[in-house]
Parts: sequence; structure tokens; C-alpha cells
Amino acid sequence: MKTPLRYHNRQLKGVFLIAVVMAGIVAARYLYTPGTNEQSLIEPMPEVIARLDSITAAKAEASRYKLRPFNPNYISEKKSYQLGMTADEYLRLKRFRESDKWANSKADFQRVTGVSDAWMDSISPLFKFPEWVTSPSKSKFKNYGPRKPKSLPESQRADINTATVEELQVVSGIGPALSARIVKERERLGGFQGKIQLNQVYGLEPDVIDKLWLLFTIRSVPFPEKINLATADQYELEKIPFIPFRLANRIVRERTLREGFKSWEELSLVPEFPANQLETVKLYLKLN
Repeated sequence: MKTPLRYHNRQLKGVFLIAVVMAGIVAARYLYTPGTNEQSLIEPMPEVIARLDSITAAKAEASRYKLRPFNPNYISEKKSYQLGMTADEYLRLKRFRESDKWANSKADFQRVTGVSDAWMDSISPLFKFPEWVTSPSKSKFKNYGPRKPKSLPESQRADINTATVEELQVVSGIGPALSARIVKERERLGGFQGKIQLNQVYGLEPDVIDKLWLLFTIRSVPFPEKINLATADQYELEKIPFIPFRLANRIVRERTLREGFKSWEELSLVPEFPANQLETVKLYLKLN
């Protein structure tokens, strides 16, 4: 047999490497205690679960339905479920409204839907009926009962620039969505300057606008004096709807080149001018 001294260096290195590997395996076997790694993974789980539960609870709290005053005539199917109405109760209300009738009091609503007294006690305090129903003595339509009048004299028509969402709904064809859009457009413009601007309200048909104009008019004009196109600078022109600052600057330059605008047609020829909105722009301008 060969003694270790007779082995070559390469052979000795191989034996030494094998010994180190085997020693590492043996050491790892004794140092490793089953369950340590599993336990380290399990220990933080209760904290993670608690954190997830808190996040879920926060989301549920944020998405919880919050009741606000509302007109019970416009309860949607989704809202009826959120309010705790049964399907039959909602269907009774839906059929009643489809017949072009209105519940103008809490008693009317309960009679139509058949909801319980307990439901009425908890929900009816949030009912909000239009002013012409709750306070007929203050209403502009006090002599016309619970439904809208067909027409009013010009002197008795309400100001559309101060009308509320509920007051606009007295017009046939205007519900909560349309009345909200009318008010939103009015706020965007700073007030309606002319009837033609109602055409910009999405979903508002011309025949409904005509009906609206039988009850409303413009009394508080946002621009009491028209801007003089011959002398206005770009900052004044920028205040007009459909005229951004860049276009206002172009108008001033074109006016200088043309030595003034002699007609509305010349104004409409300015590059980028919205020719289809000329009639609306004319509500705010005068040529001289």
C-alpha cells in the first residue's frame, strides 16, 4: 500500500476536497434543526393577516353607502336595494312613475310602495321634495299645482341662471341627470348668456329646450355689456367661451392686418376659429 507521502499533489488535493465536502455535509446535518425555517415563515403570518383584515375593513368602510337627502321619486333600482326596499316595493314605485305620476309627500310614497312604518321612520327623514311641493307659497309655480304649467308670461318666468337642479325638473323631459348637466354647463360658462347655449348640454333635445324656455328665461346676465371686438385685447377675448388664449391672440393679429373686422364672416375666417359656434360667440361681442 502507498503511504500518503507517495501520493501526487493532485491526488492529495482531491482527497482533501472530498474530505471538506463530507465534513460540510456532516456539519450541515447536525446544525440543521427541523422546523426552524418553517417556523420563521409561519411566525409573521398572524401580523400579515391582521394587516390584510384592517385594509379590507378600511375599504369596506370607505365604500359604505352614505345616505344624503334625495327626491324619493327618482330612486333607482340599485339605490332601492341599498335602502333596503324589496323588489316588489321598487316595482310599485317604478310603475307609478311610468304612469307620469309623482309622490309629493311621505304618505304618498308609502301608499304607492307599501314600505313598512319602520322603513319610513328610518329613511323618510332624508326625503327632499322640490320647493314648489314643500313650500307652495314661495314657489314661482304656486298656482299650478304639483305638475308644471304649460307656459308662463315672460315677467313671471324664473331665472335659469339661479334655478336649482330640483326646480329645473318641473320641465317635462328633464330629470336629475339632465338638470345636473344644465347646472354644470352653467357653472362652466359662468352663467348662460343666451338660449342657444343650452344646445351644448349633452342629451338636451331642442323640443325640451323650447319647453324649458316657456318657464325660464335669463335675468342675471353674466356679461351685461358686450365686448367691443374693435378694441378688445387678447385677455378680454379669452373670457369668451370657445376662444382660448391662442385664438384670441390670432384674432387680435388678424384685426390689425385687416384694419378691423367689418363683418362676422371675416371673424369666422380667422384660422382655428370655431365657425360653428359663431352665434354663441356673438352673444359676447359687438363689432364696433
